[in-house]
Amino acid sequence: MNNEKFTKLLGDAREIVEKALLEGRPMTEDERNKSMNMVDEAKQGLDDAALERKIAELQAAAAKGKVEEETQEEAKGSLGERFAQNKAYKAWMKQVAPNGHIPESAKGINSPAFQVDMPFEKKAVITGLSNTSAGAFIQNDDTGIYVPMGRKPLKLRDLISVRSTNSDMVEFVRQTAQVTQAAGVAEATSAAAPTVVTTAAGSPTLVYTSTVTNNAGGGYKPEGTMAFEKVTTPVETVAVWIPVTKRALADAAQLRGIIDQELRDSLMDEIETNILFGQATPDFVGLAETPNILTQSFSTNILTTARKAITNLATNGLEASPTAFVVAPADWEAVELALFAAAPYLPYQQSMWRIPVVESQYLTAGTAYLGNWKQAVMWDRQQVTISVSDSHADFFIRNLVAVLAEARAAFGVLKPKSFVEIATAASGSPS
Repeated sequence: MNNEKFTKLLGDAREIVEKALLEGRPMTEDERNKSMNMVDEAKQGLDDAALERKIAELQAAAAKGKVEEETQEEAKGSLGERFAQNKAYKAWMKQVAPNGHIPESAKGINSPAFQVDMPFEKKAVITGLSNTSAGAFIQNDDTGIYVPMGRKPLKLRDLISVRSTNSDMVEFVRQTAQVTQAAGVAEATSAAAPTVVTTAAGSPTLVYTSTVTNNAGGGYKPEGTMAFEKVTTPVETVAVWIPVTKRALADAAQLRGIIDQELRDSLMDEIETNILFGQATPDFVGLAETPNILTQSFSTNILTTARKAITNLATNGLEASPTAFVVAPADWEAVELALFAAAPYLPYQQSMWRIPVVESQYLTAGTAYLGNWKQAVMWDRQQVTISVSDSHADFFIRNLVAVLAEARAAFGVLKPKSFVEIATAASGSPS
């Protein structure tokens, strides 16, 4: 079974469960059986694929073993035959029986023949002279001073587009409206120009409005509209530093790597916060502050609201294909608990309605976002840099150093109507 079929089966099974939750009802017996059968089929497909791979591995191993067997002629024969062909045995026989026959005087364990210096390899028992099994050969199991972090989950910043800039200010074009009004056009039967009617209204200041009416048979093609605005956003500097003793850095080799990684993560977390909510100084406009973003009010439960947000984006968005939901951990917990209660047999998938879900600890429960995150851009002016110096204050005479992490970046949304701000609770209506 290929990955595409496996993913589709699990997605179909999950969709049945989500549909029941969307409608606020328990699954019917038929729905439950159908979704369970899909999960079983997917698992069986994986088992069959794994079995086929194992058989292929065994066949390859068997073929390799056959080749090795054919090339190892010395391994053939009985145990006695192989003993007689042993090099050490042949050397011993030359000493006690040069003619190939052992004399009667040489037979017996106490005979002189068994007192000769036989060329058999002698192996000493290796022991440690301390409380270890092999003394100096034993290396201490140094577990280090840290716990490995393992694989980190996907972050909001991993979803958006990343570009570079060489300036302190970034200027980009933001699309605010799009009306194509595309339609079929009949062949023109008249050369008459459209009629323009201008009317005036308002007092004391007159406001003139014009209405264009195509004459019948004019064959005029419909006119679409697009609206754009030029946006300028500053590059934000994000930085953090910590003091460290020179002794600590010298004596613990892992410490510098840990510090660098923690400072880097701290910077990127701050940038993620600003991507969501912005920053007053400088005027770093985040997603929540971007005008013309679509909104979705709460309806029944999170899954229902999420599904309506997808429809909202498809209906009112600017040709937006959503790439991910970004939700608060508490909201995602509610979704998973609801899915588990309805269908505990479903395998784990971090998605809603087949769209990936990314948790952001900087979102509070009650608000989530859906969108095409490639329409949001972060411009790197300076990627995270780490520098070390003892020039701060009196650090030089105190054997202290400052480890400084710094980054510079700007952010902007190219198509605001490619995003929906979602209220995931009745009290969490979109801003």
